Amino acid sequence: MIQPVDGWQQTNDVDTLIRHAEMARSSLRRYINALSEEVGLPKELHVKMGPIKNLDRIFEKAAGRKGGRFDDICDICRGQFLIDSPEDVERLRMLLRPGRKSSAFNELWESRGAKIVAYDDYFAKPTKTGFRGINVTLEISGIGKGRKHYVEMQVVHRDMLEALKMTHELYSQKRTLIEGAKAAGRPLSGDQKAVAEYYNAEIIPRRQ
Repeated sequence: MIQPVDGWQQTNDVDTLIRHAEMARSSLRRYINALSEEVGLPKELHVKMGPIKNLDRIFEKAAGRKGGRFDDICDICRGQFLIDSPEDVERLRMLLRPGRKSSAFNELWESRGAKIVAYDDYFAKPTKTGFRGINVTLEISGIGKGRKHYVEMQVVHRDMLEALKMTHELYSQKRTLIEGAKAAGRPLSGDQKAVAEYYNAEIIPRRQ
C-alpha cells in the first residue's frame, strides 16, 4: 500500500475536491465498465456507481475520522463491482493485484490514467463482521492541467452487502457516541471508550 505523507488528495479545499471528484467520476466508470468486459460480466448487472458524496457527509467524515482533514478522503467518488461466485473473485484478484506481478489490464489502464495505488483483500482475511471484499484506491490523473484525484472502488459479493451495511451502522453508532460526549463538553467515560473500541474492532479497517 502507498500512503502519501501529506494526504492522498492534492488539495484540502472541500469544494475543489468535490469538483475534482465529479471530473474523475467518468474515468472511474470507464475503468469499472472495462473491468466488467474483461471478466465477461455485464456491466448492467455488476457495476454500481455511487453518487458524489454530499458536503454534509464529507464534513462528518473529516471531523469523525480524519481530524478535520479533507485530503485523506478518497471515497467522495466511488463505485462497486458486484460479483456472484468464487471464480469471479479469483479472476478479479489476478487482474487487480498491483506490484511485481501486475496484470496487463492494470498496465493498460495505468497508461490511460487510472492507477491502483492501494489494494486491501478482505476475501483473504475477512473482518469480524464477516465482510469479504476487495477495497481498491485508484489514482485518476486524466482530469486536466496535471491534476489527479483519488477514488475508491470496492469489489464485493452480493451476499456481503448486508455485512457491509452492518459496518456502516456500527460506524454511525460510534460517531453518535463520540459526538454526544463532545456536545456535552466531556471526554468519553471508561465504559464509553470500551464501546468505541468494540466498534473499532468490528468496523472494516479502511484507510479512508
